[in-house]
Amino acid sequence: MVTTVDTLIDKLDTFEIVRDQIGAILVENVAAQKILAAAAGEDPALWDLLVFVETSKPFEIYLNDPPPSPGAPPIVNVWYQAGRFEPGKSDPIERQAHAATYNIDVYGFASATVDRDDATQHVTGDYGAALAAHRGVRLVRNILMAGVNTYLQLRGVVSGRWPGSIQSFTPQITDDAALRVVGMQLALDVGFNEFSPQITPGVLDEVGVQIFRDGDGKLLAEADFVGLE
Repeated sequence: MVTTVDTLIDKLDTFEIVRDQIGAILVENVAAQKILAAAAGEDPALWDLLVFVETSKPFEIYLNDPPPSPGAPPIVNVWYQAGRFEPGKSDPIERQAHAATYNIDVYGFASATVDRDDATQHVTGDYGAALAAHRGVRLVRNILMAGVNTYLQLRGVVSGRWPGSIQSFTPQITDDAALRVVGMQLALDVGFNEFSPQITPGVLDEVGVQIFRDGDGKLLAEADFVGLE
């Protein structure tokens, strides 16, 4: 006989909640940074990011509608990469410690530009895209590692977060010779607990137990459970 879980599993796991929280933190802080930039007399566009979560091709918005250069906001995509469970910090029944890695991909876009007043002042698309990607990952890292985000504003759920690595990559996403893209990936390690459902305890009104001996003289017990809900 197999005992089944007697409650509907209709919750989100913590790794999903944390993933969405990372995206929300970035969106809210980018909006706040743009306001602060404008108040400081800076160009708010240099603090802008377009944030996505678990999107396979977020850059398609620029492929279909090429961005102006310079000033195209870098694109950010947050996605769950992998996780491991730590038995020494867990229990085998209800709580499993989860050490997860989230990748935050930042795509910087640019086109080659020429100063109309000085044709020798040429900025290559590759360089402009790299600067945009670097600016974007800088903003992401500073936001997520700010003191207010030590626990990603999920204290009691998240035990900590740490930037595991940053690396660059070159996405092969366009055949447009004029449009260049450079990628940067920040791997963010986050610790938290996952919880598993438990069997709902029943209520017993009465337990009757009979003790008897078998033919070999061994004691045996037979129980009757009354009023099990």
